[in-house]
Amino acid sequence: MTAAGWRAGPRLNPAIRGMGGTGSMAHWQKTLAVRLAIALLAAAAFPSAAQAATTGTLSGVVVDDETGEALAGVNLSLGGTSLTTVSDASGAFSFLNVPPGDYTVSAVLVGYAPAEVTRVDVQMDLISRVTIRMQRTVEEEPEIVVVQNRTLTNPDATQTLYTRSSRDQQLARTSPHAFNQVPDIVSTVPGVVRDGLGNLHIRGGRDDEIGWMIEGIPVTNPVDNTFGTNLVNVGMSRLQVYTGGYQAEYGNAISGVLNEIKKTGSELMGATLDVTAGSRQYLGGLGEAGGVLPSGLDWYIGNYTWRSDFSGYVARAANSEDTTIKLVYPAGPSDRLTFLWATGFARYLLPLAEGAVPDGQDHTTQGYGLAGLTWSRDLSGDANILVRPYYFMSKNRINALSTDLGDSADSRSLQRGVQVEFRKAFGSRHGVTAGVWYISGSNSFRRYIPDLALRMTGDPDIAEMFDPFDYTSRVGTRQLALFVQDKIRLSDEWVVDAGLRYDRMHYDKAVGPDFSDSQISPRLGVAWSRDPRTVVRASWGRFIQFTPTSVLDRVYTNPAWEMIYASDAILDPERATSYEVSLERQFRPDSVFRVTPFYREYTDLLDRVPMDPLDPDSPLTFVSRAKATARGVEFSIARRMGEGLRGWVSYTWSKVRVPSAFDPSAWTYPDWDQRHTLDATLVRDFGLTEASARIQWGSGLPWTAMTDPVENTRRVKDNFVVTLGLSRPLTSDPSSGRVGIHVYNIFDSRTPTTLDADGSVSTQVLPRAITISFSRSW
Repeated sequence: MTAAGWRAGPRLNPAIRGMGGTGSMAHWQKTLAVRLAIALLAAAAFPSAAQAATTGTLSGVVVDDETGEALAGVNLSLGGTSLTTVSDASGAFSFLNVPPGDYTVSAVLVGYAPAEVTRVDVQMDLISRVTIRMQRTVEEEPEIVVVQNRTLTNPDATQTLYTRSSRDQQLARTSPHAFNQVPDIVSTVPGVVRDGLGNLHIRGGRDDEIGWMIEGIPVTNPVDNTFGTNLVNVGMSRLQVYTGGYQAEYGNAISGVLNEIKKTGSELMGATLDVTAGSRQYLGGLGEAGGVLPSGLDWYIGNYTWRSDFSGYVARAANSEDTTIKLVYPAGPSDRLTFLWATGFARYLLPLAEGAVPDGQDHTTQGYGLAGLTWSRDLSGDANILVRPYYFMSKNRINALSTDLGDSADSRSLQRGVQVEFRKAFGSRHGVTAGVWYISGSNSFRRYIPDLALRMTGDPDIAEMFDPFDYTSRVGTRQLALFVQDKIRLSDEWVVDAGLRYDRMHYDKAVGPDFSDSQISPRLGVAWSRDPRTVVRASWGRFIQFTPTSVLDRVYTNPAWEMIYASDAILDPERATSYEVSLERQFRPDSVFRVTPFYREYTDLLDRVPMDPLDPDSPLTFVSRAKATARGVEFSIARRMGEGLRGWVSYTWSKVRVPSAFDPSAWTYPDWDQRHTLDATLVRDFGLTEASARIQWGSGLPWTAMTDPVENTRRVKDNFVVTLGLSRPLTSDPSSGRVGIHVYNIFDSRTPTTLDADGSVSTQVLPRAITISFSRSW
């Protein structure tokens, strides 16, 4: 859970390993073919689409506070925007195409005191609902404004959704190696477990089964179905995390969806600079600027540049830089243009051993570029249309031929897509969303190990036959998706949400035969609210994810490898069926808790088996037949940011079971099955000083001893990490800037998180790190 944030450098490709992470190890010592096969399972791939809108809807009703009668003709406005509307004959109103954020809704009607509902939280893809109660006045009375606070629950949401803000991320920072990175903030969410390498797993799924998105644009790399960026989230305004069921807007993901929304200039209105330095040669700078020009152009630019040296634990970050630019322009009374540009580059030194590699030699590099232009128009009759063409490039490379790793790999993906979405509100109780998107991709992958056979067998004759291990996979992809989502409020208590999604993927191979596959995935959710502070939800859904291109159409420069690995296969998409029930209750004006039992079945997962089931020495091939089950309970309690103690506590109990690779008749646990996971962030002010603490505890991940008949039946010790932060203004004048001190792993625990088969430490909690920061806004 707390190993290191994201671990850069070589990673075992999730598409190639079994759910247990052990592949075909049981047969390792039997034959040359299997020995070579397992070598590739240990080093076989590369280190390392969904779609949705980036706005929400705010709907509600205006009533007389004394009689409850609906009020028509009320003039409503949304603070901080130019959006206005008028309530209809039933008192209902809607604001469509609202950027995520906290808003104040104001209501004015002759004969009534003006009313406001404050801190209305609008979230991506959801409807936020308010009831405004207006009080009658007489002409002689002085004007007053009736202010109401919106409840913290959302009775219209039928699925499990967690949202984290940029402020949350700053308060929950852990190791400097993970500052301003997605995994660090996502791991604060219940339902999320991190394996020994720091990779994210949502409700028992693999780390390559998550849908990664930036502003509704899919940034999953089709080569291996993992993240296609540096995972640095400079400019993040909000991060939306679906751990359970999700609407039909989202596809090509079976365990969870992450959607990051970038800041706008109106959120900043100036500039900020944050410079941090400290342990392990960490040095980082985050600069942001933004505002709104007289023309109405809203602009934002942010850059984060950093480096650190945790060699001996994770690959040393020699240099990393990420930049985000976002422009929003009101092109007319009903039109808006949004341009997003994001790019990044990172270089990490290999191997992990401390001091083993001089700067400039073996390394892994990764880079990406994203550009998207969104046009949205508000139509008459409470409707909205959105069109978004985009471009996304991702590339990763390992260059580690001069060390003991003796390894090289190169992955590249270029995707061009267009997304079209239509939303229509039928009053305040019924809304429909429909959309289509198309993605065309060019994907390539190459793996090169010059002396793999010699290293594994020590036999020059065998090496002469097999070495080098060198293959290339070049596969084009064309993906089409159609979806419709219908949400109806049947009564004041009941909401029903139903969706249907159609996905079709075509694989265009360079050598092997092309093939296509299409799937339909339905989703259904209901919510019942006894009162505005209590919501009970239930959802069910089926989800699919298409095969990564790196396992298709492999062309070996040495045909002898065909004796060990089949070069091509036609594979079904991976599937998951999800069930969940959730209870959410606001028990104080600023506090809410949620408990969510869940169950999920994974089927048709990628596995690698002998082509001939009766001959374990026959060439191995990919099949879609692995399976897994995950069950558990998510619990969260949060106190909204304000005065006094605030923050959140997240806890997950989960149990994930998979068939054993050693004994197919037995069930065991994958590498990331951790029974108990706790993550808490608490914040309190002491005068001008702000103190924060993040507490992380995991009950221990499984591991396998060399003599075990079934893998992953043992557990490492639990790990416990505490991180503390203090900040205050530099002087009594807040505009002078703030200074802070941040201590990660204050007890310097260094607890092992995974063990090798001989019991030696494979990964462990990073050592204590102290950083000092200075920030200032203009």
